[in-house]
Amino acid sequence: MHLTIASPPEYATDAHVLAEAREVMAQTGGSVTPTTEPIAAVRTAQAVYAEVWVPMDKPHEREERAARLAAYRVDDALLARAPREAVALHCLPAVRGEEITSEVLDGPRCLVWNQAANRLPTAQAVLHTLITSNRRRTVWPPARRP
Repeated sequence: MHLTIASPPEYATDAHVLAEAREVMAQTGGSVTPTTEPIAAVRTAQAVYAEVWVPMDKPHEREERAARLAAYRVDDALLARAPREAVALHCLPAVRGEEITSEVLDGPRCLVWNQAANRLPTAQAVLHTLITSNRRRTVWPPARRP
């Protein structure tokens, strides 16, 4: 997979996370490319993935983040810069008009609802495993690797 992450400099991906991602991608023939240019990021994309702008624990940053991230909104104009077969994705919940527009969310190139439906069996499997596993073997939180 070739991943391009578009964000303003002040919201850039953590350098350690980026280095680890690059290491994994190098082993699999993929790549990770950060950019501050949203149009450049979607130019060859197969999927354009919108991310929540305001974390639930930072509602006081809404106005600042909205101003800084407006150019990164996944809207019809940005999606038009992607290849015709590119689809729109979002982890939900989405704030319509902020990180993704209603036109894209409800449009023909959006797979957000399929994406959400596909998460259900995964979540059920995780819950089943947690509930039915031998608790003595389960360590929580997981030990951190050095």
